[in-house]
Amino acid sequence: MTKKFRKEDLISKITARLAELELELLLPPSDELDAEYEELIKEAVKLREALSFLTDFDEI
Repeated sequence: MTKKFRKEDLISKITARLAELELELLLPPSDELDAEYEELIKEAVKLREALSFLTDFDEI
């Protein structure tokens, strides 16, 4: 597996997970699931940062 292919694969997986998280985050959090909702938000932020890093790195 080449480095470029691995990077493209990682970008694809991150994008797919972000799409899943968007759907999950559309539902308002209930009191019982508030901590879980916060974890989903944290995960989404981390994935967006990683995706930004991977895509910006190509432009350098």
